[in-house]
Amino acid sequence: DWAADGDHNNITLGINGVLARIPNLATLDATGWDLSKTGAPGNYNGRDTIGAWFSNLTNLTTLNATDWKFAATTGASRGTSAQGLLSGTKLASVDVTGWKTANVTDLSNLFRNTGGTNDTTNLATITGLDTWDTHSATTMNGMFQDQTKLTTLDLHTWDTHSLTNTNSMFAGCTGLTSLDLLGWDTRSVTTYDSMTNMMPEALRVLVLGPNTKLKNANAFNLVQAPSWKRLSGYGVNASVTDTFPTKAALSARVAANPQGVYVDATLSGLQIEVDANGGNTDFQPALTNTTDGPGDATVPMATVLTNNKAASLFKGWYDDEGNPVTEGTVIHLAQGQYTPCRIMVVHAQWKTSKPFIGDAATHVAGNGDATFDVTATGATTLTSGTDSTNPTHSWTCMDNTCTVIGNPVAYLEATPGAQYTLTATSPGFIDPITQNPVAGGTTVKHGYLEYAKATFDGNGATVDVPAAISAFADSSTHQTVVKIPRDTIPTKGDYDVFAGWSTSSSATQADDTYNPGKPLPGTTEADKSTTLYAVWHTLAKPTITAIREPAKGNKVAVTATSKPLAAGDTIRYCISPSAVAGGSFPATCWNDTVPAGSWNGTTDYKSSHIIDKDDMPSAGHYDLTATITTSDTWRLPANSTISNTGSITNLWVMGPGFVDLPLTGSRSWRFVILLVAALVIVLTLLAAVTDLRNRKRQADHHR
Repeated sequence: DWAADGDHNNITLGINGVLARIPNLATLDATGWDLSKTGAPGNYNGRDTIGAWFSNLTNLTTLNATDWKFAATTGASRGTSAQGLLSGTKLASVDVTGWKTANVTDLSNLFRNTGGTNDTTNLATITGLDTWDTHSATTMNGMFQDQTKLTTLDLHTWDTHSLTNTNSMFAGCTGLTSLDLLGWDTRSVTTYDSMTNMMPEALRVLVLGPNTKLKNANAFNLVQAPSWKRLSGYGVNASVTDTFPTKAALSARVAANPQGVYVDATLSGLQIEVDANGGNTDFQPALTNTTDGPGDATVPMATVLTNNKAASLFKGWYDDEGNPVTEGTVIHLAQGQYTPCRIMVVHAQWKTSKPFIGDAATHVAGNGDATFDVTATGATTLTSGTDSTNPTHSWTCMDNTCTVIGNPVAYLEATPGAQYTLTATSPGFIDPITQNPVAGGTTVKHGYLEYAKATFDGNGATVDVPAAISAFADSSTHQTVVKIPRDTIPTKGDYDVFAGWSTSSSATQADDTYNPGKPLPGTTEADKSTTLYAVWHTLAKPTITAIREPAKGNKVAVTATSKPLAAGDTIRYCISPSAVAGGSFPATCWNDTVPAGSWNGTTDYKSSHIIDKDDMPSAGHYDLTATITTSDTWRLPANSTISNTGSITNLWVMGPGFVDLPLTGSRSWRFVILLVAALVIVLTLLAAVTDLRNRKRQADHHR
């Protein structure tokens, strides 16, 4: 791929450059040229400008100019101009599909017939203009000027809100009878002279949108049709809404309120027009019954296409709404409908016969027999184990609608930094519908084999940590065919739940991009290695915090506190007789489900159950347990869970009359209080007895 480097003058492709020195060049495949370093517009002979690059190539008749790249950023100092780039050539057709024009500001004189000695007006077909992004373009003056064989241009999708100059844009295009500028916004064209002579001489049909304001009356200077009418729409049911006896009247209308379909006032009846849409046709539109009576018009046969679109097969005719229209169909125009001009356009639709290679070289497709070859350079080996620094694999698809879906580089091992060249070729054949010969073609794609690798860190876990994975990645979707392991999930502690993977070792939440089962993502890098760390959530042990008697009602509440990980976690707590002198109350359990909320393993959730204390046993020992259960989402088999249990064992219960006091874990506080009270009474009695004895001794002494 050549890149014109205006900063360092590595390659000069202009009149004084490389192309000027190969005048016998007849065919040039310039697919994917990078012009992002070319200089500012100006002198066509300028060393790093791009004007009239091909004008000295007197024998050049075939130019593949698809996927050219211009400035990649807004406001770039270079690569923003395509001024005069394809002017002055002998090309009869050119395919400009996929030009990266988003930051191009100057499109002036791009296809202009300069009138030079090497210039002829052969250019009849320009394919791919509808793929351009023109939102930055400010100048289009003279863009198609004097190309007399152009009969149709598909420009209705262009974003022209930045446009300031359209002077002579279509001037001299004597074969151009209709223009569809429905989506155009020309409100930024403010200079009076910047629209002069914009419209072509033979214009008879003009479609404008609400913002296509043609403010300069001189825009119609060259137009030959003297009077015009505005239709209510485009099609056989349109009616006349306004008439304009002069071009001046038309100019006044489109300067203020432009939206509408405008036609030469001399046109009437039904006219079917053919849009070859990149092909060629000698079909001449004809009006039906321009005086009286009903009129019929027939959709033409595909054979009116004298040449197919380059490397394409005819798919069929479609109307303006995208509906299929069968060739040979008779369109009936009822009596009384013929007064205004009715226009119906049938558009040719094509499917490629030239092999297509996806941006990532992960799939290739083509129509017709095709041979596909992939060659890789660099540290790459064949999967068969044969070592080679330049492995090659070829295969042929023998099918009239050949499509190969898969990975053409699957024959090569994923190796960092590997480069590839992928070539797809299909031969020529006859289009079965139009009977036109169709050239096959060769498509070549160069680039690196985007390589992605992931290693896994258990982040504290050492069991079942997945082994490293690697694969080629699709450079358009940045996805690989290898997936994050789903059947190998790390194991840490008994109560640690695997939440997923993250590129950060300290992450508390997993990154959904790396969920188990998802394709390993690549990046725009040729060699991308990622370390993924396991993210763990720990399921804490619940605690039983109290047994209490509410102030009102003969009830007892059992309460457990847990720290759920997610809504839907379940809490199950039970009371059962202890193995040591257990009471008579039967084992009883209750369940609770954690409601919706922001649970993350750190927030307390209290779960309670009320029982009638009269149902409680008399004195005895009991065990209380609380078990929280959460889903172990990623572990197989599905519906795996992890549980943790908190308990109070050998709890002494005095009977149904115990009061609202905390628990020690073995005896109730009531028993302790009774012991203390008994000791107090005993001590009081002892004190009283002692006092009586002392008094008696004192009395005996005084006697």
